[in-house]
Amino acid sequence: MLPDLSPHLHTRECNLLIEFLKRCNQEKTIGKFFGQCSYWDEAVWQCTKKERIWRR
Repeated sequence: MLPDLSPHLHTRECNLLIEFLKRCNQEKTIGKFFGQCSYWDEAVWQCTKKERIWRR
């Protein structure tokens, strides 16, 4: 499960990745269940993880 994806909480880099993930989920409504958007999901997860570590 991803953290809150509100734009004001994240860096520009993460916001860009979040936008790509949302766009992928909209374009591939069925494919997202079969892993077609998993690349963007993982990229968002890693980016938000870096942000959490940086804030500590």
